[in-house]
Amino acid sequence: MGGADGTCGAISGAVMVISLLSSNGDCQNTSKHSTYAIVKELFDSFVKKNGSSVCKELQGLETKIALRSCDACIEDAVLITQDLLRL
Repeated sequence: MGGADGTCGAISGAVMVISLLSSNGDCQNTSKHSTYAIVKELFDSFVKKNGSSVCKELQGLETKIALRSCDACIEDAVLITQDLLRL
């Protein structure tokens, strides 16, 4: 996200979509646990498929061995999110 080299922006975008669609916005956190569970599944699935959730690792910035391209990460995050939300 913006060259920060932290969590992959595709995952961050997917988390936003999941949160918007699964959270009920109730201040009493009635949907918080279920939203967290879906996000955990997203992370676990993404890491299983790609080997990391960290941008600089996915791009191979330190190792010079890219695990996945940005476009492929975006596609993976979208497909995993779609499956988790059954869209």
